[in-house]
Amino acid sequence: MAKLRQKSSGINEQIKELQNKILEVGGVKLRAIQSKVTTTKGLLDLANESITKAEVGQAKSQRDAEKLERNIEGNKIKMQEVETELEVVQSDLDGCSRDLAVLKEKVQEAVDASTDVQEGLAESKKELDESSESVNAFRALEVGRKCFLRAELTCRWTSSRRSRTIRDCRKTPRTSLITGRNATMSWSSFM
Repeated sequence: MAKLRQKSSGINEQIKELQNKILEVGGVKLRAIQSKVTTTKGLLDLANESITKAEVGQAKSQRDAEKLERNIEGNKIKMQEVETELEVVQSDLDGCSRDLAVLKEKVQEAVDASTDVQEGLAESKKELDESSESVNAFRALEVGRKCFLRAELTCRWTSSRRSRTIRDCRKTPRTSLITGRNATMSWSSFM
């Protein structure tokens, strides 16, 4: 830039010298030289404008470059922060994945245990139902025994009706209080 200015100032000096010579020579040559001088001045002005625009553009480009460099540095710092956060999130995700796997295993174990418990519960219910039937049969026998004892007592109180009351008790089927079914009784066990 400094060289261009030196050249332009050198050209301005040459122009002044030429103008002086033209004034001395005069005439047609003077007009031709004046025309050249005017054209050269116009070109020189255009060159100076271009130089000025280039200097302004260069200064703006330098400012923009500095601004972009600062932005790049800031973005690098932010990128490092994001990478650090990403590592933390990734480690959290890995931890959650491991916890999820453990939970899935525990849920599967619980489901398996629940199935075992349900099977055991069904088996226990079956055994309870069988026991209930036995208990009901026993109660029916007990009711029959009570009936027999009542009949026996009734027979003791009324000697004339004794044989008929015992026969009636033996012929009448007994119903279980719990199940509502006829209970089979063995009268021989009460005698």
